[in-house]
Amino acid sequence: MGKSMDGTAPAKQRMAQQDIAKGIAILVVLVVHTMSLPTVFYNRFMACLGYVLPFFFFMSGYNYRPHRASYAENIRKRARQLIVPFLVYTIGVGVVMGAYLILRGEATLRQVSLSIVQTLLTRYTFVLFGVTIDYSMTLYVLMAPFWFLQYMMVGYLIFYAVADYALENMGRFASVNGCLIGVTMILEAFGLHLPWGIDVAPAIASFMLFGALFGQHRVLHSGTTRTRYVVLNAVVAFAICLVLGLMHPLAGMMIAGRIAWQLGPWEVPLTLLMSILSSYTLNNVGRLIDRIPVVNGLLGWIGRNTLPILLLHQSFAQLISDVTGFKKGSNMMEEGTVETMDWSQLALYVLMLILVCVYVWLWGKCKSAIMRKRSASK
Repeated sequence: MGKSMDGTAPAKQRMAQQDIAKGIAILVVLVVHTMSLPTVFYNRFMACLGYVLPFFFFMSGYNYRPHRASYAENIRKRARQLIVPFLVYTIGVGVVMGAYLILRGEATLRQVSLSIVQTLLTRYTFVLFGVTIDYSMTLYVLMAPFWFLQYMMVGYLIFYAVADYALENMGRFASVNGCLIGVTMILEAFGLHLPWGIDVAPAIASFMLFGALFGQHRVLHSGTTRTRYVVLNAVVAFAICLVLGLMHPLAGMMIAGRIAWQLGPWEVPLTLLMSILSSYTLNNVGRLIDRIPVVNGLLGWIGRNTLPILLLHQSFAQLISDVTGFKKGSNMMEEGTVETMDWSQLALYVLMLILVCVYVWLWGKCKSAIMRKRSASK
């Protein structure tokens, strides 16, 4: 493909390369979720991959352009993309799987109801007010895969409120980002965990702002197209990211759900740096893979369907875990153990996998209907 008049890749090519980069990132997530290593090696390996979720937050702002839509229009769009799928999944899984657990005598109606409420409000709502509830951990885990959509939505609420102002000039950009990063650092210094990720949402919004700034100047898709220089850019950026991860294990605060755990305040700016470096790395790799037929199409498709793939993967991985009897250690701190297969749990996850497949199928149908409606309106 050619280049545009300003020396950057055409819009369609840029989007294709971004999809490839997202496809690579979600494959990294799948590897992390399924692999098993002794804890000391696992933690070091994870330290090298702490950039994955920060990358997604950074890229969420990359294609933003100031003043193209009102705050309300932007929020409505993101609510349809994030909150609607989250609510449908959470309530659907809560009702169906909750009914199954009730019929098997493994949960009560009260426990099922509280599990759904806790998922919707996040568990930190109850921790904040010192309330202990009797909920079903099994059901809560089944509903948990979309937890990050709540955090991302709160990040968007802040991002869209400040983006147009912050992107006017570098002085405003620096002051706004300093405030956002500073707020999260202060809250984490005091160990405050707030509902819906409110404590880390300012940092998420900052990552999005940096993405928007880079996007304005097409930093990730401009400059040389020579293969050796693209490779060199990707390798150097990843090497720096790797050094940061190894010097500060688990540095990426979004790594493997770590956004929901205790952070150190200085992990916040370090994660911002990792989000920039990883985005530069993955997008340069995307530029290279875009030249490889078949592979570019496959990774691009994965990048456009990250959430359904993540859902299917987690359900399938849990099913395989039950069939093989291998249980991964919790919170990356324990070695995996092999247990006797629990047939009741196997039935639970088979049902869950079927439910997720139905959800993904309906999701695809809805997306297709929306795209057809948009095409017809044009």
